[in-house]
Amino acid sequence: MTELRLTKSLKPLRRVGALMVVVPMIAALARDPGPLPVAPVATHSLADIQASGTLKVVTRRGYTTYFQGSGDFSGFEHDLLKRFADRLGVELEVAVADTPTELLSLVRDGKFHMGAGAIDEQTANRADLSTSASFTQRKFQVVTSSLDKPVEKAADLVGRHIVVPSGSAAVALLQNVTMQHPLVRWEISSTTDEEQLVRAVNEGKIDVTVVDSKTLSVMRQQSSFIKSGMTFTQPADIAWAFNPEADVALIAEADMFFEEVGRHGVIGKLTERYFDSTNHQTYLNLKVFRKRIEDTLPRFRHMFIEAGHRYDVDWRLVAALSYQESMWNPTAESHTGVRGMMQLTKATARQLKADREDVYESIMAGARYLQMLTDRVSTDVEGADRLWMALASYNVGPGHVDDARQLTRTYNGDADSWRDVKRYLPLLKEREYYKQTRFGRARGDEAVQLVSRVRSYYNVLLQTENTRSDYRAEPVKRRDGNNGNVTWL
Repeated sequence: MTELRLTKSLKPLRRVGALMVVVPMIAALARDPGPLPVAPVATHSLADIQASGTLKVVTRRGYTTYFQGSGDFSGFEHDLLKRFADRLGVELEVAVADTPTELLSLVRDGKFHMGAGAIDEQTANRADLSTSASFTQRKFQVVTSSLDKPVEKAADLVGRHIVVPSGSAAVALLQNVTMQHPLVRWEISSTTDEEQLVRAVNEGKIDVTVVDSKTLSVMRQQSSFIKSGMTFTQPADIAWAFNPEADVALIAEADMFFEEVGRHGVIGKLTERYFDSTNHQTYLNLKVFRKRIEDTLPRFRHMFIEAGHRYDVDWRLVAALSYQESMWNPTAESHTGVRGMMQLTKATARQLKADREDVYESIMAGARYLQMLTDRVSTDVEGADRLWMALASYNVGPGHVDDARQLTRTYNGDADSWRDVKRYLPLLKEREYYKQTRFGRARGDEAVQLVSRVRSYYNVLLQTENTRSDYRAEPVKRRDGNNGNVTWL
């Protein structure tokens, strides 16, 4: 089992008698995630958890569960866990298991209150663990090189070098395939890391792997030469796992939590946030982008970093927006007359007292303008939705975003949710809709596309630019909630 920093195994600690190391989340505790002292075996009563003020969870690292983003920890299940801990009125402590088997064993041995890490409900039950209600499903897809013949049906797997992760549900799926197509040959890797095998396909080391479709949707941002093939029709129900002696009140609380977040659309929002932003990108665009990270970004990186410090935004977000606007070309000019690295209009540059054709001034002004637009978004809009609406405003203007929010209300959508608002922004091109608004016609579809692409570029920068220590001389303040501030992706 690895600690939250993912730097070493805890197995040697177990050999000298330590039971476990748990690490507090940055996102949950807002402090450095250094290891805590060795903790006792967890008690599983809901009352005991609330009295202790801490919910102890073991998970696994991965794009679908828990990973380090822009300085903090993020992930689909991480965000659900944080909300669940908030519901219980406690803080969240997380440790990371190396394998699915180790995760289930740690829960079964009573060393954590619960496990959460893309846990297959049936697998957990076979390990004699109790489970919560299922809150999502895993579907598995074939992954191949974009240069190879596609795999559209099981028979297309014949003759391919197929490797699947150890301990994955993909093993059982391929066993079923082999029963119908005996010529299909496949191997089980020593690694349990789906992402590692997707990279192996991208690098041409193997022909095929089979992974969670959500993992694949994220990996396609980073891997230029992969594509999805057939989807297996047997999805796996995903749930949280509990020790067999866990308090039934704790499990019932989890079930009520999932019913509540499902009813309020939280699952859908998180799914969109972590997995849907890649749908509008092309492999070619991402391939070019990754090349420009290497050969163009170094010229401007220090300016983006300074802008991030000065205006309290993640510098990689500013860089992603700049790439979308100008492809990091200081002399870029559009047919509409916007210019420079951040493609500012003449009026906006004048308002910000910046020379938009000066690289430094353009980047500073663009970051400041994004901050201003974010602060302008209604305080009814929370979390990442504030950012997406600010980015849309950068493209189409805040008045048109307000119009789209009003249309969303008119047609019984959630005007505080980007997921709903982005459905109505493109309608501002149609007279039937824009005649109902204050600011009139707008190319709202372009704003939606900008937000999607910036999110994709930003996610790539999180992966490629996260490890350098010289990007932030001091921590950027994290802000969220109804106080008019922002939680970045």
